[in-house]
Order: sequence, then structure tokens, then C-alpha cells
Amino acid sequence: MAKRSKARKTDTEEDSSASPACTSTKEITSAAITLSSRHAFPTNSLDHCETPLRAYQHIAPVLETIANRLNLQPSKLRIYDPYYCDGSMKQHLSTLGYTRVIHFNVDFYHQIQNKSIPEHDVLLTNPPYSEDHIEKLLQFVTTSNNDKPFLLLMPNWVARKSEYNSLMGNVPHFFLSPVKPYTYTMPLWNEDKPDHVQENGETTPYLSSWYISLNCSEMELGEVERRLDGIAKKKKGEEMGWVVAKTVKGLKWKIQKVNKKKR
Repeated sequence: MAKRSKARKTDTEEDSSASPACTSTKEITSAAITLSSRHAFPTNSLDHCETPLRAYQHIAPVLETIANRLNLQPSKLRIYDPYYCDGSMKQHLSTLGYTRVIHFNVDFYHQIQNKSIPEHDVLLTNPPYSEDHIEKLLQFVTTSNNDKPFLLLMPNWVARKSEYNSLMGNVPHFFLSPVKPYTYTMPLWNEDKPDHVQENGETTPYLSSWYISLNCSEMELGEVERRLDGIAKKKKGEEMGWVVAKTVKGLKWKIQKVNKKKR
């Protein structure tokens, strides 16, 4: 029998501290940062959560837009995910036609230090939430890698942090959120599972959204948002529904509006 999941926090109840994807703040303090034979870098076992296929299906139109701007077929678009967990994202993107994915079991921060970041067209990742990983990632995409589009799947509370506002304040971007929250999966090889993670590894610890920047003007970004809005309205079924907005508050309002229509 599966463990009972803890009630998902609402947008206003979520803790604003940087917490691992599959854990609560209390559980972080007892989780050890370790080196293991499975990963080539130190990890927090409670950070290990794989992103569902549905999340990648939602941003497929954005990847298509980027590929079109570069006059590339989807299979030629170089997608870089610097944070490795169990590698399932390569399979998920492959099913959508994106097969040129750079996602290896290497230390991202060593690559930054050694200036050995692989050539890529877009950075796409669901980063670990513990320690200062999110801040380091935001620093990277807004400074040394600021000429590349990025899609970051992160908790909604990140947008309320002061570090986020200082780093992203002048970067044109928008948010894409699922109407039905994403369910992440902790790999079965990870035995350090909190109580809210089910026996099959599934968990929905926080409301999360895609933070999207396309390295373009506000006008062009607005056109992409409107296109995504149009596509979303044609989607049928709760699983495939999404909303886009310029703020997290806007996402919340739009999701409430969609849910009211279903009643």
C-alpha cells in the first residue's frame, strides 16, 4: 500500500526557503550531502526527483519556437540540461523529437570553473532545490550564459525571493504553469524517501512552473505567450492544460479561472 502523501501546499503556504524537490524544510537538516558511486558530484539524496513527460510536453511549443528561430529541425536543436539525476529527461525529449540532448553525469560547477560548458542552443533544466543551487543557476543564465534562451522548472516560491528579483529583474521572461500540478518521481534506487513520497516514488511537494526566457524583446516574448495561450485553449483534458502569465500571481488567477469553468 502506498504511503499517504502530505497535503500539497498552496501558493501562499509554500515555504520561501530553498528546499529540495522531494522534501520538507525539516527533512533537509537531516539529509547528508554525500558523494556516491552513482553520481560524479556531491548530492543531497532528497534532491533526486525526475521530471514527468507531461512537463516537457507543455514546453514543446517553446522548443519548436526556438528551433524555428535558428532554422533548425527539432532533432538538431542542442538542448543542455546541466543537472543530472537519473537521465530520464533524455528519453522524454526524444519522444517529442528532440534527440540532441546534452545531459551527462558530470559536475556542472566544475564545468563553469573550467570554462568547459558544452555548446548548446537552449538551457532546459529542473535544478536541485537544496543549498544555493537555484541561485547559482540563475547567476549562470543571467551572466556568462545570458545569450541563450532558458527554461527552468522551479517552485513558484522562487519568484518571491530577493535573489531572484535582483538577478532576473531586467531579464524579459514569462511563466508557464500546469493547471494540474506536476507529479515528480524519486528514483527507486534512492532509499532515503520522506513520508510524503509514495511507494512508487511519486510526489508533488510544491507548485512548480516553467520560468522561460527566450533572449528576445518583450514584444517577441508577448507573441510567444499569446501563441501558447491559443494552443492551451485547444488542449483537451486536465493533464495537458497549462496557463502562461508574466507573474506567478497571474498564473494563480488564470488557473482559478480555468477551474471555475470546469464546475
